Amino acid sequence: MTTKVLIIDDDQAITDLMSMLLKTHGFDTIATNTGAEGIKFAQDKAPHVVLLDLMMPDVDGWQVCKGIR
Repeated sequence: MTTKVLIIDDDQAITDLMSMLLKTHGFDTIATNTGAEGIKFAQDKAPHVVLLDLMMPDVDGWQVCKGIR
């Protein structure tokens, strides 16, 4: 079973880099650049791990964390 990692960050360069690095180590990654979409992906994709930026413009990371829980 492959570990699914959801990456949520408003900076696309960071999500692209993290996704690429994690994939080279065998992780299945899902990335998004908005908090609202991150909540939806967490509900739909059921990731094992969420890497979350706390400082985002649309919905901050604390609100995303509450939405996911």
